[in-house]
Amino acid sequence: EAEKRRETKQNACARVQLPSAMAKRRTRGRAKKDKVEDPKEVDRGEEDKEERVEGPRSQDEELAILAERIRSESGKDALVKALGKLAEMLEVAPQAKMSVRSAYLPCALALMEPGVFRHKDSEVKLLLSTCLAHVMRLYAGVPDHPYNDSRISEVFGRFLWTFRLLDDAGGTSYPRALHVLEIVSRIKCCVLLLDFESQELTLDLMQVLFDSVNSENHANVAPLALDVLCDIVRACEGDIHQDMLDVILLAMVEGKKVGQHTFELALGVLRRCELELMGPVQAFLCSTIETGPVQNSELHHHYHDLILVLYEKCPAMLGNVLPALEVELSVDDEDKRASAVVLLGKIFGLGEGDAVSEFPTLFGSFLDRFHDKRASIRQSMVDCAKSIAFASEEGREEIVSALEERLLDPEDKVRSSAVSALCDIICATPGEVSKTTMLQAATRLRDRRVLVRKEAMNKLAGVFCKLSTMEEEVFEKVVWIPSKILPLVFDEHIGLQIVENLLQKKLVSPKVQPEVVVEIWSKAYAHCEATATRALHDILQSKAALQTLFRECIKKRDELKAAAKESKNSLEAEMRGMMQAMSHFFPDKENALQHLTSIHALKDGHIMRGLETLARNDAVPEATSRAEMDVLKRIGSQSPLYEFAKVLCARLTCAPFRKEHVAVLLDTIGDILENSAAPLADPYASLLLCLSKAFPALVSTSLPQLERILKTSERCHDVMVESMLRIIVCGGSNFQSDPTDQSKLQVLLSRICRTGTRQQAKYAVRALNALSGGESKDVIASLGVAMHNALKATNTSMIRKKAALVAFANLCQYSPDGFESYLPAVLDVVGNILHNKGNSAEAISLKIEATKFLARICLPTDTKDLQKAPPQEVSWKLADALATLTSLVEVDADGTPREASAEVRLAAAKALLRIVRWKNAKIPTEAYRLIAYIALDPVADVRHGFAKKLFKGLRLFGLSTKFAAVFAMFAVDVEPEFVNYAKTCLKSYIQSRRQSIQRAALAGKKLTVTSHPEFILPFLLHVLAHHPDFPDRTVQHSDEKGDAIADAIMPFQTILSFAIGSLLSTPSDGLEPGSSLPVVLSILRMLKAVEDLQSQKVSHAVWTMADIALEIAKDIALKRHWDITRKFPGSVPMPNIFKPREEKRDPFASPATRRPSVEGSFLPEQLLPFSPGWKGFFSTTPSKRTKPVPASGNTPPANTDATLHHSTPSESLTKKARPSGAASLAARDNILTDVQQASEEKDIGSGGFTTLSERAIGGKGTRQSKRINSQSEGKENENSMPRRSRRRVCR
Repeated sequence: EAEKRRETKQNACARVQLPSAMAKRRTRGRAKKDKVEDPKEVDRGEEDKEERVEGPRSQDEELAILAERIRSESGKDALVKALGKLAEMLEVAPQAKMSVRSAYLPCALALMEPGVFRHKDSEVKLLLSTCLAHVMRLYAGVPDHPYNDSRISEVFGRFLWTFRLLDDAGGTSYPRALHVLEIVSRIKCCVLLLDFESQELTLDLMQVLFDSVNSENHANVAPLALDVLCDIVRACEGDIHQDMLDVILLAMVEGKKVGQHTFELALGVLRRCELELMGPVQAFLCSTIETGPVQNSELHHHYHDLILVLYEKCPAMLGNVLPALEVELSVDDEDKRASAVVLLGKIFGLGEGDAVSEFPTLFGSFLDRFHDKRASIRQSMVDCAKSIAFASEEGREEIVSALEERLLDPEDKVRSSAVSALCDIICATPGEVSKTTMLQAATRLRDRRVLVRKEAMNKLAGVFCKLSTMEEEVFEKVVWIPSKILPLVFDEHIGLQIVENLLQKKLVSPKVQPEVVVEIWSKAYAHCEATATRALHDILQSKAALQTLFRECIKKRDELKAAAKESKNSLEAEMRGMMQAMSHFFPDKENALQHLTSIHALKDGHIMRGLETLARNDAVPEATSRAEMDVLKRIGSQSPLYEFAKVLCARLTCAPFRKEHVAVLLDTIGDILENSAAPLADPYASLLLCLSKAFPALVSTSLPQLERILKTSERCHDVMVESMLRIIVCGGSNFQSDPTDQSKLQVLLSRICRTGTRQQAKYAVRALNALSGGESKDVIASLGVAMHNALKATNTSMIRKKAALVAFANLCQYSPDGFESYLPAVLDVVGNILHNKGNSAEAISLKIEATKFLARICLPTDTKDLQKAPPQEVSWKLADALATLTSLVEVDADGTPREASAEVRLAAAKALLRIVRWKNAKIPTEAYRLIAYIALDPVADVRHGFAKKLFKGLRLFGLSTKFAAVFAMFAVDVEPEFVNYAKTCLKSYIQSRRQSIQRAALAGKKLTVTSHPEFILPFLLHVLAHHPDFPDRTVQHSDEKGDAIADAIMPFQTILSFAIGSLLSTPSDGLEPGSSLPVVLSILRMLKAVEDLQSQKVSHAVWTMADIALEIAKDIALKRHWDITRKFPGSVPMPNIFKPREEKRDPFASPATRRPSVEGSFLPEQLLPFSPGWKGFFSTTPSKRTKPVPASGNTPPANTDATLHHSTPSESLTKKARPSGAASLAARDNILTDVQQASEEKDIGSGGFTTLSERAIGGKGTRQSKRINSQSEGKENENSMPRRSRRRVCR
């Protein structure tokens, strides 16, 4: 009875209330009785009245009435009311009682009425789904179900519609839809779907559940959906259809990309039902890999993604799937191979598991793809190599080795990615990667592609920045990196600005303490080779020059503001010139000039003051940082000047080296020296010297520390003393110290000059001059007396004499007036040194120093001090003396030249070139010819050393064009490699000259033919015409056979072919081939209209060789189909070694054979057309007359009668008039006399040089001297000797 009362009470409470709108209408109807009431409202009121009168009905009666209402109601509101009431009753209805199920049967059947079940209103549908879910709950698991299979299918279709409403968690339908899902999940009714023949509804239901989960509802929906899905999978009992598997697996694959919650739901299904799904999943994947796509499956496009997800989240489900992938690594289909590489790369790179050790065979096959023929596959391998190396220690070594091989890949992107991956691995595991691997990565800094070079540069800079602050063992592996990066300054595609930016911001972090920065850079600088050192010096020098220019420009700007109108134009012109000079420090000069002009035109003075702060060397880091921020803020990020302003600020900043770094360097050096570990201080001293060269102001306050280091290292460390002296020289007038400190330092420098080595003496003199500015004449004078006494003393050692010579030469350069009285005596000493017959190493070294001394006293210290140079006559005399030294060839008894004298000749030749650098066109012509004849020296070292020095002088110091002609003399060198080197040098010079001419033409400058490289021809013909081996006219007009004449002329023809071929074949940008032919022909024809200034015989030789050169040029032109009739439009002046030709009768020519002098040919009659020796002689191809090279030994060829020797300097060289009343000039003349006396006393060979004939026919040349003809032992009259025996050179 209590239970019955409770049920009655619940039924009464569950009574459905009327909708609010209807209640309002009823309220209005009661309030306003004068209005007509709605009939329906009247009926419903009557019904309620009846209920109140009759009392509560039983549950069966209620359900029967409710079922009848559901069937009969057609209006939405009434149907909603009825369904809502039924839903409330069903929710509390117990499931177990048979009586309850019987009572609810009419309502269950009423729900399936077509008018109700197919109602279109969404609220009705939602209440219907709720009621149907409760009905399914009531009748779950009982045989007397009210619905058959078709009706159940329709019910699940309604559920499917309801579940689609779950994705909108904020909608009004969401609570009821979630309630339906909860009921379905609790009663597990979805397993009924598996009994139907069609699985479409099941698959749709599963798909809808996967799609319904999102970030808003996953907390409520995901657990219920997971239960439903797992119930369906488990109910399959292992017989899972492929379509169902596709739904689950696609939800996992696509959910990973689209929705994380869908992915987690699918993953939950896989993990809960692992036993049920493992077999089907493995079967599907293995079948897809081995035989191709499974029929009617959408997963074959995503199976690689599925394998990756499964290995990452459920590796146990894969089983033997991964080994099956080895087949795909070797298939012919490149796309499939590439996809397999990407998949395995991700799997091996996962950190959760170690697939490398688990599948070693598969990993080996994977590594083979580093050598795949397809570049994109190799690129994919390189891309995934880094993650594999990070994840697996076991496979790291093999990955690194494979990446080293890819550094040489033919594809640019592969090489770039390989060096990037290697550097990342090095940063992550510095202790496990060898230094050899790092060096291999650094080889890409010289890659042929700019992209690869830049990537390697940036990555290696990152490696150095990260590892340089680690422990010593790791730092030693990367300390060499700056030495490889810095030479990229000379790379035209990278350049100084990029490397400078790298140096300031990436190589060492700005946050590192100064002590650590000094330690890092000192050791790195110690590993720098000459190229890297020069690159760093160029970077610092460029920065210093830009800072100086900018500071001067700001001063001019201030002057311009305060200047009067009449002076403003000149100041503006000066400012434009300064900005033009500054623009050359930037890659794009035109834009830089435009931006610099705009910045200087800004009216905000704070911008200029901020830039001026950045350009100061002594500015502290905080000040420079604030100044840079203020400048950029004032210009504004929207301004077109902003980007350039950032670059300008970076270039003006003195980073990464400042005054605090210099102070740390000096303190570190001092501490090391005091601890008697002097060699350890060398790297610090080298870095300090490099900094002081570029920024002298950085050492302005360091004079006490420098003096302390000098005193400490004076007796024990010569290299340190030299470094400190050079730093003082660089600092010069920038030092800020008391006069007392400077006087103490001067005494110390004087002592070092007297007792130090050669280099110490040189830099001590320069340091004295730099400190005093040339005002300490007493100290310098006393030092000069000491040096003079040291040279005169007989007991002075060779080392001290060399030091005294160097010191005295420097004193003469800095104070020439104060040493005029000492110079004659010193020159006497120098003459005695050169006269010395000793051939020991010390004696030769002293002779070399004496030759350098003669050159030094001819030259000023700087281009600004030309007035300090000796008079022109003095320089001529000394140049003559040095030229004579180049002629001295000492030979042994067997005629072999001595190596010792060769070193002196080379030193004299280099000294001559030093003089020529300053007095280019003013040396005597005899000295110029002797310089050219050094190219024919019998010792290979002399020839090679001289050629390198000559090329350096032409490239760096701007030697005159006539010295480029000397390279043609190397055409007869016996070493083919050196002939090629000489040709490369000559072509390089020709190309650079033509580029200069083009730049001058673009600038509107007019240049004469003397600026063209073709102007080497007059000087070359002059040198060759004066050579004694050229057959004179008597021989040319004799009855000798043509072959003999051709053999005599062959070496000269070889030299001319070398020169003309280089001039005509060197390509030039913007010039068509053969454009230089008219210039060459005009110069050669003009040479036939002039004569030599000294000799008529030589003039005929010039004309003969001009004809030979013309034939060679025409032969080249005809072979290349060039027009030889083109004329050079300008005039062709001749150098002052020639004079206009005077027409004279030829005493050797018969009247019948006499020809016009200019238009005719001066070739020997034996070589004229139709003569036996002419045919093919002037061809540029090798002649058949060339003799074979001897098989072995130094035996000269059989044709030794045509031996060619160099003439002695002409008598005009030895008999120049002395300037009257000049004692110093007389002393200088004594040197020349001593040298010639020495040449007469020495055992001089009959031939000082290898003959041109021998070189032309391939004579042997080695580092040892060639064998030459010995001197005739007879003392017959020289005129009675054969002509060729009389030809010898005083060498």
